[in-house]
Amino acid sequence: MLKFIQNNREATALLAVLLLFVLPGMLDSQYLSVQTLTMIFSSSQILMLLAMGSTLVMLTRNIDVSVGSITGMCAVLLGLLLNAGYPLPVACVATLLLGLLAGFINGVLVAWLKIPAIVATLGTLGLYRGVMLLWTGGKWIEGLPAQLKQLSAPVFLGISAIGWLTLLLMLLMAWLLAKTAFGRCFYATGDNLQGARQLGVRTEAIRILAAQRFQNERNKGFPAYVGFSRWKRPHARAFLQSTTGTIRFFSDWWKAIKWAQANGGDVVVWASKCTIGLESSCQTMGVRLIRMEDGFIRSVGLGSDFNWPYSLVLDEKGIYYDPSRPSGLEDILNTLPEHPERAELCSRASALRGFIVEKGITKYNTGVDAVTRGDFSAKGRLLLVPGQVEDDASVRLGGCGLFSNVDLLKAVRERHPDAFIIYKPHPDVESRNRKGRIPDEEALRYADRVVRNVRMDVLLGIVDEVHTLTSLTGFEALLRGIEVHAYGGPFYAGWGLTHDRIDFPRRKAGLSLEELIAGTLILYPSYYDWQTKGFCTPEDICYRLTQPKGQMRGKFFMRTFAALREKIRNVF
Repeated sequence: MLKFIQNNREATALLAVLLLFVLPGMLDSQYLSVQTLTMIFSSSQILMLLAMGSTLVMLTRNIDVSVGSITGMCAVLLGLLLNAGYPLPVACVATLLLGLLAGFINGVLVAWLKIPAIVATLGTLGLYRGVMLLWTGGKWIEGLPAQLKQLSAPVFLGISAIGWLTLLLMLLMAWLLAKTAFGRCFYATGDNLQGARQLGVRTEAIRILAAQRFQNERNKGFPAYVGFSRWKRPHARAFLQSTTGTIRFFSDWWKAIKWAQANGGDVVVWASKCTIGLESSCQTMGVRLIRMEDGFIRSVGLGSDFNWPYSLVLDEKGIYYDPSRPSGLEDILNTLPEHPERAELCSRASALRGFIVEKGITKYNTGVDAVTRGDFSAKGRLLLVPGQVEDDASVRLGGCGLFSNVDLLKAVRERHPDAFIIYKPHPDVESRNRKGRIPDEEALRYADRVVRNVRMDVLLGIVDEVHTLTSLTGFEALLRGIEVHAYGGPFYAGWGLTHDRIDFPRRKAGLSLEELIAGTLILYPSYYDWQTKGFCTPEDICYRLTQPKGQMRGKFFMRTFAALREKIRNVF
């Protein structure tokens, strides 16, 4: 019996209500009649309508105490419109729209602004009741039109048209909840929120809408852009779009500052193009400087081959790869242990990590060759040293005394003379798009093997440790539970999760891996889906990258240029 009650909550509740009707009849048979039942039904119609609204809220494990006041406010509006001479259909549509608006306001307060549901709906309860009283002057509406009164007159089996409509709505709602994907999503969200997310239930719909609004409002303050190459401008424009903001790119940073000052906005600069002159001039002119850079889950293929990014970061303080100064990411990570939604963020981060590892997702998702541990004659532990672009800002600013791939290889060999070291050159360097290429014979002075065109997730699946300067590979290794040694100042070092060569006095919080993931992949970057042309979540992008033709390529002439460049390099 107990199991039946647990598995059939709605049926059990209905049975309990029916027993309450039957009980008086068992005591005195004259109470149990069709007339009595229809009378009870007529009196409870409003309660049924309230119950249907409350059910949709309660199934998601929330509470809304303003349902009654919303119903009353809608009823008042219906009466006012009818007394004003509006047709019944027009009045009904307006009433429904008002109910939808009130529900949307409650949803924004709870799902977007994160106000506890009981607090938010207690506030709107008073607000909607106040609106109702304001419209009526504190009195109930009298003298309703005859057409409305006729709807409450019995038409069949002693039940009015409104009563039959109520029954129809109840049956429709029961069918939706029990037999459709819509209903199953409601149950899944309420019973197990994280499980629902992992199964693909779009529990984040309102958050996605909120993200669109947040990005839109933020981007209104960014009128001037500098340091963007021409091929980057189309995708930067998409990430920085707003309904009223004006986007203007400049080659001269002084003109950008003057434009931003004149329009009361900020200057956005591609982080690696930020100069001391630009920074000091912005401070002098009282213009805020925002740095933009690629995110951590970027694309299928290299940015230098004109593949558009799915994620970018905007940092108001510095940039994540520069450990010499504070950054927005540092602030996020330092405060994350006290974040009001820490538990939910960590749970979400854990699921995201599982998907990334399962699907083999990395920053660029390049390489095709497969290797196994047996392909290497490991003398001891198997170490991976990922190569980097030597003139990259992350190496220049975060190398902490080491500025080349050879320097890194030499340092690793000195510390681990008996280990088997695998060196993987950076794909941008291998494609000859960037600086940092070293001859194999020089690399093999310190490394045991040089590998190319191997997927990074495959390599991470066979090595014991990753030794890196500032490479994102270190973060990708942490996701997979691999020991990481940081020789420079990457953003993921200094939080108690890596073996660090230097100290990071600003990084005071000891983080769990889930907290690091939540701050780095969920809270810090912005994500844009080129297929849907809207801002989205990291989960959406990870899924997109696993789909055929999931990558957005550059414009035709850029792709043509990249292809010609590759052919020329193969010849020479």
